[in-house]
Amino acid sequence: AAGGGVGGGPGRGPGAEEQQQQTSAGVGGEAEDAGGGGESGGGEEAAASASSSASAGGASGASREAFPATPCGAVAEASFAKVAPKLARWKEIAEDGRTIFGFAGQATRLVRRTLANYESQAKAQGLDPASPASAAARAALGAALERRLLA
Repeated sequence: AAGGGVGGGPGRGPGAEEQQQQTSAGVGGEAEDAGGGGESGGGEEAAASASSSASAGGASGASREAFPATPCGAVAEASFAKVAPKLARWKEIAEDGRTIFGFAGQATRLVRRTLANYESQAKAQGLDPASPASAAARAALGAALERRLLA
């Protein structure tokens, strides 16, 4: 495993890495928190990443969240769909009893960047970010992120 504080050094015994994988997990850095790009997967254990996408169903979790049936709501839903797989991975890691190093900072950055991504995408589509519809969609996005992070 690489990055995020998890790694095997030359002085470790044969069972040490397996034990550490069971008790902690390094989750990728700022570059993959949210926004305009695909998943980089850096810093995650390949097994955790592969099993979470199979069990969590990828971005299909976004359909369980309620967003307004407006153009702004569609942009908010798309912004949420970009980070839903990461939220599912974090949930699986926590359910496995492993630690997500720097979780508070990573979660804060994820929320800020996702909301900023929503605003930039809404502007790019010609939507007024000061409109009541945009405010409702942004609030729904923030609430959905909070629910998933606290779940």
